[in-house]
Amino acid sequence: MHGHIIFYFCLSVRKKSAERCLCIVLYSLLSIMLCTLLTQSVCSKRFDMCSEFFDRLNPLQLYKFILSITVSEQSFQLPITERMKLLRRALAFVQEKSSDAPSELTMLPTSVPTSYQDLELSVSTLIKHFEAIKKSGLSKPECVSEEVWKHFQKQLQLSASYTDRVALLVEWMLHSGFPLEEINAVLSLTGSVLPHSLSVISVIKDTFTTHLEELQNSKENDLEVLKKVEGILKTVLASEKESHSGSLEEIFPVLQPYCSDCRLSLDARQSLVKLINKYLNISADEFNHLIEHELSAVLKETFDVEVSREDMYSETARATLLQSLISQSSSLKELNVLLYILETWTNTGSSLHLMWAMLLKAIAKAPNQHSLVLTARACVTELPLEVDKEITAEILNSIGTLEALKYSILSSHQRLLEETLMSIDKIDARACRDADLFEMVIWCHRTPAIVPTPLYPLLMNYLQQPPVLDSVLNTKMFSKLLECDESEVVTRLASSAGSRVQKVVQQLNSAGHRAEAGSTVLLTQQVPSVLLTLNEALQTLDSMFKQ
Repeated sequence: MHGHIIFYFCLSVRKKSAERCLCIVLYSLLSIMLCTLLTQSVCSKRFDMCSEFFDRLNPLQLYKFILSITVSEQSFQLPITERMKLLRRALAFVQEKSSDAPSELTMLPTSVPTSYQDLELSVSTLIKHFEAIKKSGLSKPECVSEEVWKHFQKQLQLSASYTDRVALLVEWMLHSGFPLEEINAVLSLTGSVLPHSLSVISVIKDTFTTHLEELQNSKENDLEVLKKVEGILKTVLASEKESHSGSLEEIFPVLQPYCSDCRLSLDARQSLVKLINKYLNISADEFNHLIEHELSAVLKETFDVEVSREDMYSETARATLLQSLISQSSSLKELNVLLYILETWTNTGSSLHLMWAMLLKAIAKAPNQHSLVLTARACVTELPLEVDKEITAEILNSIGTLEALKYSILSSHQRLLEETLMSIDKIDARACRDADLFEMVIWCHRTPAIVPTPLYPLLMNYLQQPPVLDSVLNTKMFSKLLECDESEVVTRLASSAGSRVQKVVQQLNSAGHRAEAGSTVLLTQQVPSVLLTLNEALQTLDSMFKQ
């Protein structure tokens, strides 16, 4: 019934004045009609009905219609033999039109047809493709899993542009983490059906290029895209350890230009450099060259400053440049860039402490930069006490007591922490809910210093509750403390929940606070508070005997 309604509708709009609009509508209606009847035995008769209107379609529209009935998801339920019959019938019509039209063959078999000669070549290629599949009698190799084999067979039979389909199949296998041995086996099979020039490494290069172009166009999905890149690098590295094929060496030139591409965010470029250093076996000279280009691009982009190669490796020139840039920087972007540069240029001679002090003071004075000042302090292991005191005082004045307390915890000076705690009349109410604060106390080994302060009972309460780490942690700061990627921080801290108490107990024991260490163990094991110390236990027993 549905097909007949469409059929009579088509008959009613055969006027040439509406031919251009009719072609578009007709293609859609014919595709719907045929695809809804593919499972019926009358498929051939319905094709006859459709073929009466082929004259109304241009070559490109007719090609799309042919694809919809032979290599679409709906058509997959038809056997190859049935689809080949439809293709041959379509080819007969195209050949008839092609012989009447002037020669206009301008395309390759995989490109878009714009003339009937082009369309004839495309349809003939499809027929040869199906004939090759039918004759090949492919069987599943032992190294190929059932999942991949089913996916492979379906992709193969739905191939309009054969090479593109095979590339998509390989890309899917790469993202799914299949070993390269299995991917190469599938490529060999596809090559036996129709020859192509694809290799695993060529698909990897194209996939990386696609993903990194996504980073250029959007700054919102950096993490997701970089995870895909890292997943493929893991797959290649695992295979490289077994086969030593040299694939990793071919990948480096693909990734390298994007490390200094200003269209990518600074975080994305930094992450890409880390991935290259982690997974690709590049030499120290190559890595230094990579960093050199990246820093040159960052300085030019952010400060419009060009640095020569000689100045890049001169400690004096570095110090002069950084001091100049720090003194005139105030925006979040500029301060982040300076933090990255100073962290990268670790060997800056005797002026190291001076530059870190200048940067930290600049960040502390900038509005709403409490997270960044803590991240920056976590990057440097040691600063003079006077410097940390001055910055803590600046944070107390411009940011707040809780951030000043966190900064003093990050410093290596116990005296500063004690003085900061003494100078704070009342612990901020936010501290009770601040996972960052207590994790910093634990991981920076500052538990003994807070024992005589109001912060210690809050830490004990924190240890009794399951830590809520998602969306509240300063992950950049903790990535420096834990020496891991930012994406791994929450997982690392959550997996350390059991050892969290053990760390506190060890710190208390080492500092001679054995009673507090024992109380911590009992408290976190849900022992009643009246039994936490010997005196409290004796008092409880005494009151019981008196009764």
